[in-house]
Amino acid sequence: MKVISKATLFKALKAETRGKWVGAERAKYANFSDSRYFLPQPEQLAFMISKISCAGPSSGEVMDCDDHSFLFRGRVGRFGVTAGLTAPVATGIIWGKFRWAQGGREEHSCNWAFVAGEGLKLIEPQDDRVFSRDQIVDNSLVLMLA
Repeated sequence: MKVISKATLFKALKAETRGKWVGAERAKYANFSDSRYFLPQPEQLAFMISKISCAGPSSGEVMDCDDHSFLFRGRVGRFGVTAGLTAPVATGIIWGKFRWAQGGREEHSCNWAFVAGEGLKLIEPQDDRVFSRDQIVDNSLVLMLA
């Protein structure tokens, strides 16, 4: 089990998202609240997603992308507790434009994970698909939380 510091995670994610953040014309925010994070292996991430799935239909603004991403992040925390982890899983919420969502034309909320040996992955909590960071549209990110 690999655990890294908040500073190390922040530095790695900053490098992986370079060129993806909106410009000075819009507010943007990134923050990570815990002091250290567990980096899952690819197979551990797949197992976790299968156990905490939030997949399901959206219903207008009642249960849409942001609701799914917050629910997923909460379930990741609960998974960590039941799995006996000593650090939270390096996952969070990310908001921007993504090529798989409306062709990258509209803002969308989903989840991210920092995976050992692979780096930043994007998780669509509405259907459990996992994407690489190249799905982030340049100059579109506005929020990244852990």
